[in-house]
Amino acid sequence: MDSVRALLEFANKDIDTLNHREKVRHGKTVASKLGALMLEYDTVKNPTGITFTILASNIAKARLLCWS
Repeated sequence: MDSVRALLEFANKDIDTLNHREKVRHGKTVASKLGALMLEYDTVKNPTGITFTILASNIAKARLLCWS
């Protein structure tokens, strides 16, 4: 979950005007959009390396958090 937290923090690194709830929503939206974009690439759809597998796993976790 630390990697998911890092992804959400990265998404909000330049946003200081939002409250906590808005930052969480924005971070989850960014993670969801990133995941959707990743799935457009054949190298991500058929991962051959550990990096893609880990990144895809983290995006999936972040997506689960989006709707919980």
